[in-house]
Amino acid sequence: MLELIELYEECEHSLQRARSGPRERVSGSRAIGISLREDVVTARADILGVLASWAGTVAEARNVTGPGRRDVRELVRFLADNLDWLLGPATAGDFTSEIIEVSAAARRAAHPDPVLRTALGVCPAPDCHSTLYSEPAGSRTTGHHRIRCDAGHDWPPRQWLLLARAGARLPLTSHAGAVA
Repeated sequence: MLELIELYEECEHSLQRARSGPRERVSGSRAIGISLREDVVTARADILGVLASWAGTVAEARNVTGPGRRDVRELVRFLADNLDWLLGPATAGDFTSEIIEVSAAARRAAHPDPVLRTALGVCPAPDCHSTLYSEPAGSRTTGHHRIRCDAGHDWPPRQWLLLARAGARLPLTSHAGAVA
């Protein structure tokens, strides 16, 4: 859920048209503003909508005051404070599936170009049969990577050795990313 803040901001940054060096302003030329991409605008609206909807559900069901503003950071903070209720038997399935769905759509919108992903094998999370990948994290120029699966399980670097030790569940891969 915390990733939604980052994805929301990445979508905003992807709306800003990248400039490839200094440009001379010519009289009569149009100023370069944002690049309005429907998928990115929709992803941002969906993030805000899903978070606000769940915040309203929590506030009503628990009879508590919701966030003061319809702001992604405030909504995530409010939902995180009520995560025990959200992950209860009545709401966990719908909540997690909506968060995973909106995250995946925002990730695709923020990064429409193909990401260099390397398949590592099957995700070792309980009851997960998704493919586990290594992929660039954040800015593609930093050299940092993350390991995650298509279902949204994210493995921080401190757990990578544990993943390697679970080798029986993770087939060896070649450098090209093909599962051996």
